[in-house]
Amino acid sequence: MKVENRWVWDVEEWIWDKVEWWDREDFQGRVTRLYSGDTLGELASAQPEVLPVPDEVIVCDFCNEDITEFPCPVWRGHALCSECRRRVKLAG
Repeated sequence: MKVENRWVWDVEEWIWDKVEWWDREDFQGRVTRLYSGDTLGELASAQPEVLPVPDEVIVCDFCNEDITEFPCPVWRGHALCSECRRRVKLAG
């Protein structure tokens, strides 16, 4: 995993932010956590349900397109496909 500090266009302004470049191997062993809540929005359970994510499933966190080009940019913990990378406007 390679980490770069870059200027990133964030909705209304350029900000200094970290962009990580992940290889396919960096996505191995991921899980997602599901929390259940009551009608007031409070967590009904202190323990989330943990679901493994198959290592071969690597999708853009913004549009759900398959990511096939590696290394791929990961911005603020979100993997980006090439189209969404252009939309987020990662500088440099």
